[in-house]
Amino acid sequence: LVADSINGLFYRNAISYGFPALQCAGASEMFEEGDPAEVDLLHGTVTNLRTGETRVGSRLSQLMVEILAAGGIEALLVKEGYMD
Repeated sequence: LVADSINGLFYRNAISYGFPALQCAGASEMFEEGDPAEVDLLHGTVTNLRTGETRVGSRLSQLMVEILAAGGIEALLVKEGYMD
């Protein structure tokens, strides 16, 4: 999910469930329907591949990226041996 604004509670829950979310002001203005996008969560960038326009939003922390890569917080805790 890339959005101009994301509620803080929704944002944390999305990451916890393994759903990538990036807040990037003006992202909705830079795309037309069907435009391909490239999203870099570590750097917080959103690029319209048709126009080449790039905007920088909020970066995800390394821990958030690890949670997403594991498939959510529960999967990460299982992977690290904290849960069965």
